[in-house]
Amino acid sequence: MASVLASITQAPYVLERERELPDHEQTVFMLQPLDGLQYLDVMAGGFHNYRLALNLGLKGWSNYKDENKQNVPFSIEAFNGMASEDLLELSCEITDRTVLREAQKKT
Repeated sequence: MASVLASITQAPYVLERERELPDHEQTVFMLQPLDGLQYLDVMAGGFHNYRLALNLGLKGWSNYKDENKQNVPFSIEAFNGMASEDLLELSCEITDRTVLREAQKKT
């Protein structure tokens, strides 16, 4: 059942700085909202744990290229090559989607 829920809730995301690029040049990230306990872990102590949000909510990417324009396969280790502002944007989008999903459940 978890895989069914994952396929429903995962959705693509393109970084703001790439949205004006042609589609074939954009990196598409697959993001999944967090569940309630994951969200509490990410926000524990009043601080946003960006790395944990990425580890839990970033499920894949396509067309992500390194500095040599080579495709980079998805892995948690590949985060180290990403710009900090990109990581921050993705992490915030994951938590925003979580809050939105919870609000939608209530309506």
